[in-house]
Amino acid sequence: VRWMTKVAALGLGGILADEMGLGKTVQTIAAHLLRQATPATAGPTLVVAPLSVLNHWKDEITATAPG
Repeated sequence: VRWMTKVAALGLGGILADEMGLGKTVQTIAAHLLRQATPATAGPTLVVAPLSVLNHWKDEITATAPG
């Protein structure tokens, strides 16, 4: 999350390797919430992922960031 936040602060995008079980979903949600906490960095986060993981993302967002 720290790395993702630093990369975003530099105005760059980041990508995480496609390896299962590393917590990418929760880390991305956390990085998004950190960015939203500051008006200067608030804004949308683009996630490009296969349709097959959409329900997983929905479940994780509901569980970790329901607001």
